[in-house]
Amino acid sequence: MPGKIFDTETGTPMGGILLREKRPRNSGRRAFLVVLGLLILATCYRLWAPCKATKEVPRDLQYEMKQALQKPGDQFWWDCRPNVECGRVVVPTDYNDLSVGMTVLAVTRWRSRYWPSKGAVFTNPGGPGISGTKLASGWVASFVGNDYDIIGFDPRGVGETTPTVQCHTPRTKLLFEANTVLQNGFSLPQFNSSRLHSPSTREYFKKQMEEFVALKKAEAELCAKNVGEALRYMGTTYVARDIDFMNRLFHGDDEPINFWSASYGSILGAYLVNMFPGRVGKVVIDGIVNPISWTRDPSHLWARDSLSSIEDTFEWFLSACARAGPAGCALAKPLERSSHAIGNRIDTFLDHLYDNPMSSLSVVRPGVLTSGAVRALFVIWFQNPFGWPSFAHDLAQAMYHNNSTPLYTKLAVNPRPWYTDLSRSAITCADSPPLSSIDPRTNPTVDDLVDEGMATISKVSLHFGVSSTISEPDGGCQFWKYVGGGVERYSGPWNKTLSNKILIVSNTADPVTPIASAKLLHNLLKNSSSLLIQNSPGHTSMSFPSLCTIMLVRAYFDNGTLPAEGTICEPDSKLFPRPGIDEQFRDTLSEEERLLLRSAEELGKIFTKQYM
Repeated sequence: MPGKIFDTETGTPMGGILLREKRPRNSGRRAFLVVLGLLILATCYRLWAPCKATKEVPRDLQYEMKQALQKPGDQFWWDCRPNVECGRVVVPTDYNDLSVGMTVLAVTRWRSRYWPSKGAVFTNPGGPGISGTKLASGWVASFVGNDYDIIGFDPRGVGETTPTVQCHTPRTKLLFEANTVLQNGFSLPQFNSSRLHSPSTREYFKKQMEEFVALKKAEAELCAKNVGEALRYMGTTYVARDIDFMNRLFHGDDEPINFWSASYGSILGAYLVNMFPGRVGKVVIDGIVNPISWTRDPSHLWARDSLSSIEDTFEWFLSACARAGPAGCALAKPLERSSHAIGNRIDTFLDHLYDNPMSSLSVVRPGVLTSGAVRALFVIWFQNPFGWPSFAHDLAQAMYHNNSTPLYTKLAVNPRPWYTDLSRSAITCADSPPLSSIDPRTNPTVDDLVDEGMATISKVSLHFGVSSTISEPDGGCQFWKYVGGGVERYSGPWNKTLSNKILIVSNTADPVTPIASAKLLHNLLKNSSSLLIQNSPGHTSMSFPSLCTIMLVRAYFDNGTLPAEGTICEPDSKLFPRPGIDEQFRDTLSEEERLLLRSAEELGKIFTKQYM
């Protein structure tokens, strides 16, 4: 019902009728509603645009909403698409000092198919810095079940939540980054050659790093000027408190917190379960970030952990391309089955591109394709295995046909449209360790950054050790006025005993959230967690999904059943599929299985940032 404030305990509009009719929980009706939900999901898949939630407040409700949102705990909701409410929820800006003021969260809620529901499952789209309202959807319901309300929201500083991070104007951010190292990445010669360690190479790398540092300093100054004190309250600690606050508001103080997310959402999940260990309900986190490094180390050291599986991803890419041959992978040659040959050609091309950047007459914006940009594009596209054939085609156009436009266009169009301005930096810098004049790690010089980059190339990833700056735009926290969170910053411990065991999911070859981080968190939580491994590349299990994984997650939310230790799931699709051949396996699946896989793929597009 548009424009009404709802009772948070009963779900009833004030002075109105029940939002949902109470339904008996019988198995026949349950099966019918599952199928109905999947059919709705299929419709949303085919008609993506009409199914997007309209989170902006309708004009005729804006005055009413303003009057309704006066203090923490106030809510305002309106129907914004079938079975989804959009709303605003007021939370304290500082939970320890209410005089600081209030923050208004943009929230969406997919309604349970049953009344009463099993509670709410909160979600987060990763990033950090990405709007979460689209996750209140049947896609997530397919993972957790139709018994739950699904809550998506824009975290602090993001999207429609206010205050938001708006350091740039929408246009100046693109101009600020254009043709700089923020767009093109760091260019270096072949990473396993003696040339890499020459004085001239170091000097060129240092020049690029000086530009990077100057740009990061300018960003920090812009944010201090245009956002100011609000930056002190945008760290993950506050987002975890917001989830706890909303859960109590919607369902009461005794309701456990349920959570499902991936990527940066795994960091939020680690905060949530360790800050509120006695209130943990059903929690699944996928694509794990190392929480110790996240809070202990400045961001220029994060690549030591985050890229530790990326060379494995590269091997998956090369081997799958070789197996597919030219029919499936444009980089392969006829009668060639050697992944090494493909890898050698890529290395040779990147080294040539280092000395000879390619001009591009892209219709979006003419420019130059550099080796650093191509390496950065590898990091981005490694996250989405379904996009590998397209990426291989564009790369082959540059390598074999001297046509750089397809690759360059991926950069000339805003390469990071999924982030809200500099919200990612606001969050990561708030979570980073406070600056210190005693520990030089927290105040890196340009030479320190160059040394760290060279060490990451040598010890972690020969090909991509300094190539994640476009997909993971971190750094420069030493210039942020409110680095270290300002007011409240949780930094562990990460080994609390939880009231309910959580499920940790990880790929074997995730390029940016490696399996090592999942094993670390699982070992920290000991008997409070279970680890499920999916034997696949890509970022999170959803980037290349497995019905095995989906059904095990669903069983956990349905009845608390956890997979046996050591369980490994295999994906259900083919890398570089042969047209008309490798897709046929789906014909053997039931309609429900096909829709479950499809929903996972759509969620994978969110977490791998393919919805642009």
